[in-house]
Amino acid sequence: MKTIYNIFTFSAVTAAAAMLAVSCYKEDPIITDKDEPQYVIEDSSDPAQHYLYTFLQDTGVYILSEYNDVDYKWNVYDESNYELTRIDPGIFNEAVEYLRKTLTDVYETGFAAKYFPFKILLAGTIEDTMSYTDDGADMVCGFGRNYIAIGQLRADILPAKDNARILADLGRINGILWGNFIYTNDLISIPESFFSPSRQYYEQNLKSLIVDGDTEAAIRSVGMWFYGEEPDSYYAMAPDAAGDVAGFVEMILTHTEEEMKAEMEGYDILLVKYNALIDAVKDATGIDLQELGDRNVGKFGSLDTGNEGTEE
Repeated sequence: MKTIYNIFTFSAVTAAAAMLAVSCYKEDPIITDKDEPQYVIEDSSDPAQHYLYTFLQDTGVYILSEYNDVDYKWNVYDESNYELTRIDPGIFNEAVEYLRKTLTDVYETGFAAKYFPFKILLAGTIEDTMSYTDDGADMVCGFGRNYIAIGQLRADILPAKDNARILADLGRINGILWGNFIYTNDLISIPESFFSPSRQYYEQNLKSLIVDGDTEAAIRSVGMWFYGEEPDSYYAMAPDAAGDVAGFVEMILTHTEEEMKAEMEGYDILLVKYNALIDAVKDATGIDLQELGDRNVGKFGSLDTGNEGTEE
């Protein structure tokens, strides 16, 4: 079984220090008075715990099932709206397997070492206390300045996730990684040609563009994919710039190139932005997002056609 020693003690003094610490990336390690790491993850004969240990050695990223509220509560200058519950130890192995399928095995460790957040938090539930939707009460993924949190890791829901659900979750989690972490923290540069066609619509209600209740078409017509809670046929709030990036990555990583072309047919702005993002990411990181999408669909099956993948 896992052994993770938390050596971060919360107090009035360390709370202030934590506000500064969250602005650090793993390239700039957090230094304490004794020059000790914030957490120690020990190796083990347990395969899941051994994976956490080797992933830390290879990437510098801590995957944590035990953590303090301060690890996600403070978001640089303000307090996060998230409430996280810890996972049941009995679901630990399944949680790590799910994490590998939806995030860590998607990329090579060299990419994770450079572009992943300092911490990945495993959570039974993630609740956005400022959200009034069902999605906000039980989120698949949350994020902060130096972490990503993976939710819905519970015995009542995790075993029931089939390949289609896992692929959909993979899209959401990686969308957040690219939009709300990599882009937001300026780890790569995305050209203005991606943002300019849609910038005037960011965070705007697109209700006036909806025809015959088709919210999806309204959002696609201005070069964006629906991102966030399920669309309402009478109300459509466009994402911000980070959500725009996240929405594209979510779509690309869950569709083949052929499927993406079909999804973008009739929406010229989507195609322009798609090409701009694919090229920018490839130039900056060497990653071909569409190749990842093709591979993911081959593994987990198609969300569009229902064709099964190779994953048992």
